[in-house]
Amino acid sequence: MSSRCTTGGWILGNTIDGTRAESVRLPYAGTSLYPIPAGAGEGALAMLSDIPPTGFECGALNGKVAPGNTVAIVGAGPI
Repeated sequence: MSSRCTTGGWILGNTIDGTRAESVRLPYAGTSLYPIPAGAGEGALAMLSDIPPTGFECGALNGKVAPGNTVAIVGAGPI
């Protein structure tokens, strides 16, 4: 999991400020960025950034949520 390595990966919002800007320099971008497919809509791309993937990885994958499980969502935050 390159996003967990100590020489790159998961640094945005952790060891350097996040990316809420029109353009940014991304160190180690080759470990976590992918080209945008031709014809991809902005709405679909927005769903691939930040909140949905974080909720999926931290909640569903790490929590081992599976179809048919019962879960409780506590809190008012976006994730």
